[in-house]
Amino acid sequence: MGNYMSLGDAIQRFLAKYELQDKVLIQEILTNWEQFVGKPIASNTEKVWFEKGTLFIKVSSPTWRNELNMARFRLKQMINQKVNKELVEEVRIMM
Repeated sequence: MGNYMSLGDAIQRFLAKYELQDKVLIQEILTNWEQFVGKPIASNTEKVWFEKGTLFIKVSSPTWRNELNMARFRLKQMINQKVNKELVEEVRIMM
């Protein structure tokens, strides 16, 4: 049938060629934040951003800052597992 490929394969090749896979995964995390961390954490998160392997989470209260500081390693593991890649190297909790 010639040199045809599926649309999904074509998109994956495009992302690989231009090294965009990680940016797509980061955007998926930010867009679907509640699905990644659950409603309690998401509803107490004011802002989430990603810089050079570090996921920054700005929370709404000192209590949540303390809770998430203790759970940073678990959050990192959970997110990396969901995207099936060691994308998050560090998690920082901000107020």
